[in-house]
Amino acid sequence: RHSFDPDERTAVHFVDDPELAYVMTRYRQVHDLWHVLYGLPPTFAGEVALKWLEAAQTGLPMCAAGALAGGVRLTAAQRR
Repeated sequence: RHSFDPDERTAVHFVDDPELAYVMTRYRQVHDLWHVLYGLPPTFAGEVALKWLEAAQTGLPMCAAGALAGGVRLTAAQRR
């Protein structure tokens, strides 16, 4: 539907540890899978909604921060 392909992700940059780079690659691939599973389009509003789900699922502060910051930037039309 949204043409997500986990193999199309570019390599993780700025991570020197191979194991951590692997984890980050998988995190990014799972992010795309969650778009499909939750039916969230790859739009700004879809990303904000998914960041809230990721924050609840993973407890990662970066997800909560992204959801909060992104939510502030949503227009009134995007909030509907």
